[in-house]
Amino acid sequence: MQTIIYVFFWRLFFWRFLNGDAARYEPWAKEIMGLAKESKTEELLERLLEYKGRSLPTGAPNLYGYVNNNR
Repeated sequence: MQTIIYVFFWRLFFWRFLNGDAARYEPWAKEIMGLAKESKTEELLERLLEYKGRSLPTGAPNLYGYVNNNR
């Protein structure tokens, strides 16, 4: 799960990292990782709802679908 969250985060926010804006998005990734580690699936899905059905960058996994299908 951690790898999928990392890849999702990296693909989604890659250009923002290059622009030096990583600090703004790192707390989001840590929160998502924390929810996953604590097995708070419903809260995790709620936080990822905005990405459900959204067009994602190439290589970004469908994290919402993954979590929803593997609960």
